[in-house]
Amino acid sequence: TDISLKLLKSKTDPTLVKTRYVDELTKSKVFETYQIGELVATDEDDDELASVLESLVDDVDLILVADYGHGLISQKHLEIVSNSTAVKAVNTQSNAGNRGFNSISRYGSVDIVCLNGSEVGLELKKRHVPLEVLVEELAHRTKAKFAAVTNGVKGVVYLDSRDSSGATQSVPAFSTKVTDRVGAGDALFVASALSWTAGNSGLLSAVLGNLAGAASLAGLGNQVTIDRISLQKHMSALLK
Repeated sequence: TDISLKLLKSKTDPTLVKTRYVDELTKSKVFETYQIGELVATDEDDDELASVLESLVDDVDLILVADYGHGLISQKHLEIVSNSTAVKAVNTQSNAGNRGFNSISRYGSVDIVCLNGSEVGLELKKRHVPLEVLVEELAHRTKAKFAAVTNGVKGVVYLDSRDSSGATQSVPAFSTKVTDRVGAGDALFVASALSWTAGNSGLLSAVLGNLAGAASLAGLGNQVTIDRISLQKHMSALLK
């Protein structure tokens, strides 16, 4: 199905602007500031987005929800997504503007969930617990068929319902050049979710996700565009 891009613009809230202050020598983020409007969308904006979602959710195989926790996604939108027969993949991000308030639990059951290590610890309210244990609990709590948690330079830990062993597995990080971490988790989330939905194993999905994340790490900001050809090249280089 050919689905056109739907771009909605709020009539009341300004565009959220995040300004990063970067060390010129290392290119590392020192700190960032937010310029943000209301944390709850107006009824008009809420209804408009709901209308667009209702027109699309039955015509797709996969719904990717990258929830940054700034008030766009309401309970009405969650219900529309939940009622869809498409595979539902969700990443709820924890950041300085929403820490502790943007929980994956508000989605009920999902098919794919992807968080980072600090987010899953905050979500489950547990510290000093092996990540493998946290991934198992995350999958159980969200009823996810594929759960992946990124673990920085250690790669990703995942649990795949298609794996007959029922055990968590890990895939190492493939990054050889780290210029900027912005967008790396998003790249991993999208690539692994697309792969798993296409019927690939959890292992291959996690590998592709890590390769996409590594490609993103090599560029500043979101300047790197990751596509099928670039992933194939990375995979080819990895197998040599």
